[in-house]
Amino acid sequence: MDLQDKVLIITGASDGLGKGLALRLAKDKARVVLLARNQDKLKAVKEEIIKFSGKAEYFVCDVGKPEQVQSVVKSIKSAYGKIDVLINNAGIWTTGPLEAHPIDKIKDLFATNTLGTIFMTREVLPMMKAVKSGQILNVMSIAGVEEVDAYGIVYVATKHALQGFTDTLKQELQGTGIKVMGFYPGGMATNILAASGVKMEVDMKQMMRVEDIAEIIAFVLKQPADVVIDHFEVRKFT
Repeated sequence: MDLQDKVLIITGASDGLGKGLALRLAKDKARVVLLARNQDKLKAVKEEIIKFSGKAEYFVCDVGKPEQVQSVVKSIKSAYGKIDVLINNAGIWTTGPLEAHPIDKIKDLFATNTLGTIFMTREVLPMMKAVKSGQILNVMSIAGVEEVDAYGIVYVATKHALQGFTDTLKQELQGTGIKVMGFYPGGMATNILAASGVKMEVDMKQMMRVEDIAEIIAFVLKQPADVVIDHFEVRKFT
């Protein structure tokens, strides 16, 4: 499948994997739409893409807030007239025992990691259904298929909930022409810990490179129309 001139939304696109995906997919001449909460970082990613003649635009959006999601998707529809691919990538992280999680932090984790994906998908679906085509890729974590204490109990809960949503969405959308894919990566060399306010020493040599993961996702998105890689797990090989 050729991604040229396809309209791709990437949430959490200001940093980490989201940024890596935006840079990689723009090289396939896709029209990349960047969403995140930090305007300065979004602007920087857009400018980096423009430097190599890529196509990009950004919108400031907190995916955990449904009114912002509705407004932004409406703006994207007005600007582009379609949405071909939605990559739900936004995510935050924390760890520790349950009683160490403040209530507000628990709410934030579910709002961003789980509800944000549901809100975005809900708003994008009508446009995809209208043309009987589209791809929805939910970036989750190995924590969505395994119970790993090191990931943190609430974080794991958000990812397991998202796995249930993704698997059920596949069934709901059968026959619509819309592909639904769940991606479950292991640890990546990003700054998600620092961004989430977590102080923890991590051996980056044991983490996967963002560029490699972006290449894998690009491969998945470019499969023929009658082929789907709907569940894929990627881990560091040592």
